[in-house]
Amino acid sequence: MPLLILSIISVISVSLWELEFGRIDPGESRNLKLSFNTDKMMRTQDIPVTVNFDEYNGYTPSDINAKLHTTEMPRPKFDYAYRLIDSGTPDSVGNGDGIIQEDESVDMF
Repeated sequence: MPLLILSIISVISVSLWELEFGRIDPGESRNLKLSFNTDKMMRTQDIPVTVNFDEYNGYTPSDINAKLHTTEMPRPKFDYAYRLIDSGTPDSVGNGDGIIQEDESVDMF
């Protein structure tokens, strides 16, 4: 029976993994697990993947083109607040309405 070698090519990083399945008799199946790390900043996208086979006796199956769907990690949300003081502090001079106007000096907190 043929020895089957599976090659997986990912276009995004031009990576190549080669997995040897060994001898697979008719009616048999074999699973191999492949794991890899991705960039934590990767956005949600579909990555094209080509799976191709090599077999020593010339019984090579057709390539498989697929898409690997990745989902981005939740991103932090930043909130901010500020307050304009235009009177009531040693460095601010104004009418106290919180709006910067001509001839006022403000502190921002």
